[in-house]
Amino acid sequence: MMSLQYSSQLGSSSTTSTAGYTLPPLTSMMSASLGQAGRVQSVTTPTTPLSRNDNRSSARLDVTARPSASVPSPAQGTETQRQPSRSTLLIENFVTTFRLSSNQAKELYGLYEVATSLPGDLSMADIMSRVYSLACLLASENRVLRAISAGSSAADQGEISGGELKRIVLDIKTMLDDCWKVTNQQKTIVRRVAKEQIYKATRTSFKSMFADVNRILRGKPELYRMNNIYGHAQREKLLSSVIKTQVSAVRNTFRSDIRDSVVGKKACSLDEFTVACSTKYLADAVMTPAQNQGYTVHNVLLRRFAWENTELFKLPEESTDNVESGDEEHEPSSHKRKKIGRGGGRIAVGEDFWSKVDTWFEKGVELRGADLTSSEWQRFINESLEADNARYHSRLLPHQLQVGGTLNNTSIEETPTTETSAPSSQNSSQQEDSTMGPPGLSSHLHLFLHGPVDDSFDHNTFQGHHNHADDWDGTQAPSQFSPITDYHPTGPALGAHLNVGHLTSPSP
Repeated sequence: MMSLQYSSQLGSSSTTSTAGYTLPPLTSMMSASLGQAGRVQSVTTPTTPLSRNDNRSSARLDVTARPSASVPSPAQGTETQRQPSRSTLLIENFVTTFRLSSNQAKELYGLYEVATSLPGDLSMADIMSRVYSLACLLASENRVLRAISAGSSAADQGEISGGELKRIVLDIKTMLDDCWKVTNQQKTIVRRVAKEQIYKATRTSFKSMFADVNRILRGKPELYRMNNIYGHAQREKLLSSVIKTQVSAVRNTFRSDIRDSVVGKKACSLDEFTVACSTKYLADAVMTPAQNQGYTVHNVLLRRFAWENTELFKLPEESTDNVESGDEEHEPSSHKRKKIGRGGGRIAVGEDFWSKVDTWFEKGVELRGADLTSSEWQRFINESLEADNARYHSRLLPHQLQVGGTLNNTSIEETPTTETSAPSSQNSSQQEDSTMGPPGLSSHLHLFLHGPVDDSFDHNTFQGHHNHADDWDGTQAPSQFSPITDYHPTGPALGAHLNVGHLTSPSP
């Protein structure tokens, strides 16, 4: 075995480069004494790993002779012995140029050792190209680590300061907020809450629904899946637009349902209307008869207003760009609605259908007081029930009362307090139904209690969000109906019980 020692001073006279990646001429780094190795008459190849001293003062390469079929010429032997020397100098230059650590330098030497020991006779150019690629990768990692740890100090390799990093993060956050949208699930929840609010048995102020829905969602953001919205001004603004749009759409739908229940081919009786609306607007359609009575009273009052003000149905439906009181932001409707009556355009404030409904209930409270158990309110409710029963005395087939071939649109207050009783041919089951309200109410009670619920809402992912007791906990937003403390269709409260006798049609 022979070994060759190379002094570290071989490269002392070479040209070095610290600013770039220019490699020094290899011929200038070779000592003149290396020429003596040409006299060796055997083929030598590296079989042991390269090693360096800690002070990098010298590089040592051990080579051993390997049998060969032919003896190379002296020139070939000299070239073979020079290759390991050049490789060593190249690796040292990579370490210096890329400012690699001692552990990273060991990785370069380890790659060289593996490449030279593998079968296949890789060329030296291929081996050193792989070593160079590894050096570039390690240098890139060092630049990233220095950029993170340096903070405010910017290096000369294109690194950024800590302040610039913070600004970039803020810019990305702003871009994400601009692209953020309310999810479809959140829109469904908003619509469900709006449907429950519009069908509350105590609601008499329909134009304040935006504030009511927003208050409910803000009160329990985790329950309603809104916890990623509140606390972010931009997202709250988008949610407000969604709430306004959904509330307007629900009001339009409920208005159409009321209109279709009193006029047209889809006209139906009070109990049929109550069953249909309860299964459509309530997430929890299972309720007690007392709750059912509360919704029936509310519906008969709305139907009475519709009969007395049928001309309001000629107005265009509410547009989603009609800003509600206290609502600053709005969003155009995503779909077009067919305009009827006077055509498109904005409706004057206070002249739309629901504003008229609010005014009608407000005047009713002023005239009859805030206690629904008073004689004035019970007389008014009983009159409404009698008139509704007279129009739709058939519990199965919709029927419109016609006088002289026209619909009877006479104001309820002008009608006598007694109406023609139901035909005597009604069977005993219909007479039993009268004890619970309008004819046919109990016959549909089973469907009302166990009927289908709107499939557009996922109860499995939103269980327990509705509680009828919330209608009476005193936390609802102020409305025209809020002073009425004795009207509790969902159960007893701190006032007198609602006299359920008002649901029974008086005898003629």
